Amino acid sequence: MLIAKHRIDGSAAKLPSTMAGLLQCAIDDARKLDRVAYLPHHDEWHSPNHRYQCKICLAGAVIAGSLNISSTDYCTTSFFDSRTEDLLDALDNMRYGQWKTAFTLIYDFTPPLDIDDYLREIPEAAHSRFFGWEQFDAHLESMAELLPDLEVIDRAASRHARSLRLRTVAFPSPQDA
Repeated sequence: MLIAKHRIDGSAAKLPSTMAGLLQCAIDDARKLDRVAYLPHHDEWHSPNHRYQCKICLAGAVIAGSLNISSTDYCTTSFFDSRTEDLLDALDNMRYGQWKTAFTLIYDFTPPLDIDDYLREIPEAAHSRFFGWEQFDAHLESMAELLPDLEVIDRAASRHARSLRLRTVAFPSPQDA
């Protein structure tokens, strides 16, 4: 789990730092939302409106849930530290099927070719441009179906990161010698 700080109040927040973990967090948060207080809309992060509903996207569900921002507060990714902003942006990219960009935001390195090939095979989820609870629920189900693929990618990313650390130790750069 990653510890992040809210720019709003400085409190600690925990978000998973893997693709599958982050997506599962978003799905769980979205399913717990009050369906009267929130209105799913693909193009709104966390935006209260005049009808006393807060429009939210997939990342907005995490803003409301795990990051505990009230439905009456307007909020975008820029309200958080840069790591939390990257993770929320990664969710937005996952929603649109931009898996390579999401991977890079989460892991902070470009996927190697074998992972990149696998990322290209993952489809865009259904109803990525959702409006309302019916389309959002269908989108969440479609995203949940992709979790096993993302778990495979997370394991491969972990192995790759370990091998990079081992290579750095085994073959230090000339200035480190």
